[in-house]
Formats: sequence, structure tokens, C-alpha cells
Amino acid sequence: MDAKVPPLVLQLLLENAVKHNAVSAETPLDVVIYDNKSAARLYVKNKINKRRNKEPGTGTGLPNIVNRYKLLSKEEVTIENNLEEFTVSIPLI
Repeated sequence: MDAKVPPLVLQLLLENAVKHNAVSAETPLDVVIYDNKSAARLYVKNKINKRRNKEPGTGTGLPNIVNRYKLLSKEEVTIENNLEEFTVSIPLI
């Protein structure tokens, strides 16, 4: 594929998954990254396993990605949270 993802976007999405989910040998964090070539989108999805002791966040990770895409593309970032899975879909540029 000739499509690209802006710098550090994947890293921010993976850090977001690690930060907000409990991870252990019994409950590993599985992050699935896949594309939809016909829609020119990349998806990052993980099952939700909330941490008991939540670290305070800055609330800037996902808004940073959304705002970056507003500068680069007419396509929007979509964020879906159905309380079982968290999925972020980003346009491929």
C-alpha cells in the first residue's frame, strides 16, 4: 500500500490502550490493527479491561490525533466504545 499514517499516531493509539487497560498474564492486552483498503482506513481495536487504579490522564492523546487529522484530511477519525471493545479508525493518507 502506498497510503501513509501521520507520525506517532500508531504509537499514541497503542499507548492509549496500555494506559487505560489492566494487563497481566491472566488478562493480556490484545490490540488488533487492520486496514480496510476499499475505505482507505486503518483500525486499532482492543477489548476493554479497565484498570482498577486509574492513572490520571491529560486527556490530550485522542484529541491530538483528531485535530492532527483535521489539518491533513477531510476524512474524520472515528472512535467507538461499546463498553466491550474500543476501536479507533483513522484515514490513510
